[in-house]
Amino acid sequence: MEDENDSTVSSAFTKTRVNAVIIVDNGAIRTAWIWDIPGAADDEDPVYGYSNVNEWATGKLIVQHYAERLSAYQVSELIRDYLHNSNSHVTDVTYDAYNNEATVSYDNKTTTDIYKVTLERVFAYPVTFSNGTSATMSLTINGKSYRDGDVAYLGEHSPEWVSTGAAAMKDNIFEVEPAKAELVVTGNTISVDNATDKITIDDTVSNPTNGTITVAYGSTASAGGIEGALQDGTPITIKNETLPVGDIHNADGAVLTLDGATVPAKPNNGKTDITGEVIASGNTTLEGNTGISHTTIKAGSTLTIKAALDAHTVILEEGATLDFAAEDGGHAKFVASQYMVISFTDNMIYTDPDDLTEGTSFADGSGWWGSNGALLTASTNNFGTISIVAAS
Repeated sequence: MEDENDSTVSSAFTKTRVNAVIIVDNGAIRTAWIWDIPGAADDEDPVYGYSNVNEWATGKLIVQHYAERLSAYQVSELIRDYLHNSNSHVTDVTYDAYNNEATVSYDNKTTTDIYKVTLERVFAYPVTFSNGTSATMSLTINGKSYRDGDVAYLGEHSPEWVSTGAAAMKDNIFEVEPAKAELVVTGNTISVDNATDKITIDDTVSNPTNGTITVAYGSTASAGGIEGALQDGTPITIKNETLPVGDIHNADGAVLTLDGATVPAKPNNGKTDITGEVIASGNTTLEGNTGISHTTIKAGSTLTIKAALDAHTVILEEGATLDFAAEDGGHAKFVASQYMVISFTDNMIYTDPDDLTEGTSFADGSGWWGSNGALLTASTNNFGTISIVAAS
């Protein structure tokens, strides 16, 4: 207000604690003196970044803070602001760092209350949704919803209310939609258990840092996320990308198409298992030991397996190429001149897709290695291209 004719307007207010002496005469303020509290506001920095206070059980407070550490004065102010929101009679809070207790004073009674206080550092985890489908995605942590691009501030415990007489705080629990999406995290302070939907934060590690949280569904951010989308019946195509290391178990699920994709090798020569129906198109490469239950190699496409092949059924369309390592260190490359089904479970090759009862055996000793006129003519010592032709 600039003069007596001005009217007041609504606006946001900030709060600063000060000393004040006010003289009132006949209900009107005549004189007021206001000055800073010595050793308080000028000498204390505000709490940097995120902070949150919550009463997780009656008389028990958790103070979570992004700043590396807080002074006793800062803790007192955070607690006072929190308690004052629900009880305007709260005037002062004194935090005792030695006993982890806060003494609370009021302007309407002479007694005080004592709260037990737990200080807990939190870290920042930007949230990303990695969606290879059209499904709607969501993430909830400790009852709070997060959108793509939000930042989750998490500490060792959930700040949620537990119960009046609770002796322990809640763990960090999350929910995702779709339910078979998978949470993937980075950073040395955070780990996740997708089986129990639990997030663990550990600030005792050396040089603790922030990290990231990714909700993965049907994308290369997570093998489990690809698996979940397939199991939900959503076909997934991975084009010109490298899949994450891990198995994909997809019995009775949708089709996984690998179009010019790369499946990386597992560490220590481990085997990558991919169950369910897989279509290989373009130039797709499996870099390590790979187990495939059912694969179709499209016409004009090449599936290269740089290590051992553990297959059940491989379908080659006309002009498809299967290139895989042989046991003696060489490799065999087969090019199909017609549609055929290779069954590695019964060692048979079938050329009629509508009749899988009559075929040609390629078991050891049957002459399929290098026999003239055989359906597969190959020699593991020959590094050339071997055509697959129909038996005469």
